[in-house]
This record gives sequence, C-alpha cells and structure tokens, in this order.
Amino acid sequence: MKKTKVVVTGLGVLSPNGNSVPEFWKNCISGISGINHITRYNTDNHRVSIAGELSNFVPENTIDSKIIRKLDPFSIYALVTASEAIDMS
Repeated sequence: MKKTKVVVTGLGVLSPNGNSVPEFWKNCISGISGINHITRYNTDNHRVSIAGELSNFVPENTIDSKIIRKLDPFSIYALVTASEAIDMS
C-alpha cells in the first residue's frame, strides 16, 4: 500500500467551546467544556436539557447579512470555518 503524505495548511473551528481555532484550543487545554443548559428552546417536555450550543457566534463578521438570510445554519457554519481555514493557510 502506497502512503500518501498530507499537509494541513489551515484550520477552521466553530464549536461549543470556541468559535475560532485559538479560542477552541485555549478552552480545550484549560478543560473548559462547551456543554451547558439548552437555551434555544424550552426543554421542559424533554428528558435531556443540556447540549453543546454555539454561543457568541456572529456570522456577520465573516459573511454579508444578505447572504446569511438565504442560507441554513449549517451552510453558514461551513462558510465561516472554511474562511478561517483559508485565512490561516
């Protein structure tokens, strides 16, 4: 089997414990979890009331608000993290 070499030139992160690579890494090595009580909807009728939600995420810092209105949240997350990875590379 032939081994293929891979070079990572840039990273992009959006996670419950950090909205950028430096913030994510700082929180990881500090042991800070992104798990907290769910705030996006009422959890009274659910068995689980904790989750990892994005907090303090402002997509307008990266993407024009006209484009944001046309996209679903996961497409926004992909564009923001891809932009960070490209900037880092």
